[in-house]
Amino acid sequence: MDPDLLLIFGSLGLTAFGVTAIAVIGPRLFGRGSSQEDPERLLESLREEVRATVQDEIAQALEHRDRELEEVHERLEFTERMLTQARLPKHTEENTPPDA
Repeated sequence: MDPDLLLIFGSLGLTAFGVTAIAVIGPRLFGRGSSQEDPERLLESLREEVRATVQDEIAQALEHRDRELEEVHERLEFTERMLTQARLPKHTEENTPPDA
């Protein structure tokens, strides 16, 4: 796998985990959340939110990569057409056979 892609996914995952952890646990630390909630339920909720966030970010990164690949493919096809045209003989008066 591309090292840059691994770095992006790792950064996105850590960011998603941090943001989600603050959003879920933060209010409980400052007394705004219910103190009677089950810690296991909170942990599972946090895991689900992180999983969803990471999946969304991975999907966006893959869509971006797909668009880049499609653009490269189009450029390759254009280049192939240009090379094919350059290799074909030019139809000039010198190259055309005389009318009989």
